[in-house]
Amino acid sequence: MNYKCKDVIYNVSTTIWVIGHFIDQISNALYSFEQKTKLRNVPLADFFCDKVEVNYFLWKVIQVFRIIRFYSLFFLNFSLWLALVFLLYVEPVKAQINGPGAPEFEEDVNIDFFNPGIPVFPDNQLPLVNVDPVVFYLDNKFATDYESYLDIAKGERINLEKAREILVKIEKAAGVKPGIIYASFIPVELDVSSSQNQQIIKRNQFELVLITAKGKPIRKTIHTASQQEIYNVAKEFYKAVEKPGDNSYEAPAQKLYQWMVKPLEDKLKEREINNLLFITDEKLRSIPLAALHDGKQFLVEKYSIGFTPSLSLTKTEYKDVKKSHILAMGASEFENNRPLPAVKKEISAISQIWNTESYLNEDFTLTKLKSSKKQFGIIHLATHGNFGKSPEDSFIEFKNKKLNLNQFGDLKFNEPTVELLVLSACQTSSGNREAELGFGGLAVKTGAKTALASLWNVDDYATFGLMSEFYHQLKEAPIKSEALQKAQIAMLKGEIWQENGKLYTARNRNVISMEVVQPKSQPPSPKLPKFTHPYYWAAFTMIGNPW
Repeated sequence: MNYKCKDVIYNVSTTIWVIGHFIDQISNALYSFEQKTKLRNVPLADFFCDKVEVNYFLWKVIQVFRIIRFYSLFFLNFSLWLALVFLLYVEPVKAQINGPGAPEFEEDVNIDFFNPGIPVFPDNQLPLVNVDPVVFYLDNKFATDYESYLDIAKGERINLEKAREILVKIEKAAGVKPGIIYASFIPVELDVSSSQNQQIIKRNQFELVLITAKGKPIRKTIHTASQQEIYNVAKEFYKAVEKPGDNSYEAPAQKLYQWMVKPLEDKLKEREINNLLFITDEKLRSIPLAALHDGKQFLVEKYSIGFTPSLSLTKTEYKDVKKSHILAMGASEFENNRPLPAVKKEISAISQIWNTESYLNEDFTLTKLKSSKKQFGIIHLATHGNFGKSPEDSFIEFKNKKLNLNQFGDLKFNEPTVELLVLSACQTSSGNREAELGFGGLAVKTGAKTALASLWNVDDYATFGLMSEFYHQLKEAPIKSEALQKAQIAMLKGEIWQENGKLYTARNRNVISMEVVQPKSQPPSPKLPKFTHPYYWAAFTMIGNPW
């Protein structure tokens, strides 16, 4: 049954109820009037006039209304039953959301498609609905997950109204049109009962919620894939994109795009959205969103992209970072980890673009970072970061020690607020819940407003080239995620490449010799002189405030 038919049924039943209720009220009033005046037995001289016909006429009118009242009650009851049938027929899918005030949403479900073994779910495009309880439920759920894992105090929660206020402020301050996409799994019960057999299927249903500064929020439900299928494709995508020169990532990249972006695409175009902030459920928090593909373009070619664990945990204030000073630190050699031979060149290149204070190798210590951080809006750490299966396995590596996740709060990048923390050499365990929470909670735990980190260890040439271009773009772009977007586009379009031991950057700004930083164990590949494959650029993710 389509929504027009449902509207007709609902409107008819409502109209019958209103008319019946109105007649019932009039009949009750006239009946009460008859009882009080005892109209049929009152002497004519004492009532209205001296003609029997008038008195009798009024009494007959009341009798007629009593008959009408009888039938109106019948129609009133009929309309109530009709409304009940309407609810039972068109709402077989009921969202079991335990958030404050969370309503049940009507869904289209074709019972003929169901099989008691492996159900197949048709696509469903939900109408515009009140999504405020859903936004509160999701953001609160995600925030609670991170607060528990990161061992931080519970903060104020965001609802739909506050989220839209944030987007309005960003739109005015930065001149961009942002949109927030929640991608989550919602527990539901599907009634697939027949006349002979009663059956309820419980499943986690994949849903998208889009919030923009203007226009009604949109909620879409995806029935074409189960939770496990989406998990499997996300894992396949992560593994495939780590293989440079292999295009096996394309199929899962397109599937994820169809599930996570395509259902909202028309509204994104209609509202001229050019910046997306994703807030995703577990096992979707470590996928390289920039490399999702519509069959013609990567997602990053259409939108600047950010990821945040929860809007409630995000410092959403906008600040232009173009005049910020940078503290750049790093090390080339580590006692128990692979070398990062491009670090010296990387930090040198940043110093040529920005007002930078730098510390290398033996000076790259936690003590030096803590004593120097107060005057810098951007902190760049060219070092190893790892996000593993426990807080102890998640760390930032300094020259003389590792700082694990439980100790990230000691950095106190919120005193004063660090606008951007960059970790240029990170590794995250794909699909692992704890690793995702550590990676996604990087900005939250350290106190920084925004963090830029990589999901996997990226080629030294590529990292150096992307970072160099990113800092150039950061001088010009209105928001941080747009600077990353332009650097990634320069990579995928082949505008940054290596040749004969030299790195050529976008628009030929720089030709940099890499001979002194390229280890013999990692010689330049003559087959891949350019960094167009997403392995080289898609790992870098903007976490927290993308603006």
